[in-house]
Amino acid sequence: MSNNLFLLAEIYKRVAHGDRIVTYNRYGKTYVRRYFVPRNPRTEKQRNHRDRFKNAVKEWKNLTEKEKETYKQLAEGMSMSGFNLFMSLKMKET
Repeated sequence: MSNNLFLLAEIYKRVAHGDRIVTYNRYGKTYVRRYFVPRNPRTEKQRNHRDRFKNAVKEWKNLTEKEKETYKQLAEGMSMSGFNLFMSLKMKET
């Protein structure tokens, strides 16, 4: 109970000071932190990476169900989904 009171007090204190806050859970514990606007430098390298990612997602969507099932089976025991395996392989291609 005291942990919940501490959490509520921390939230109140930060909001009272004008902070935008985020609460999240990690490994069963609740945390509070300041919200920050993510940095987006829009470098050439970043834009290329995002394009490759976007194209890989389009490729995944165009696979047949049988092809998707093959990736799902390959991913078993790897702690990832078939989609994640496909994306990982595609993003490693040069």
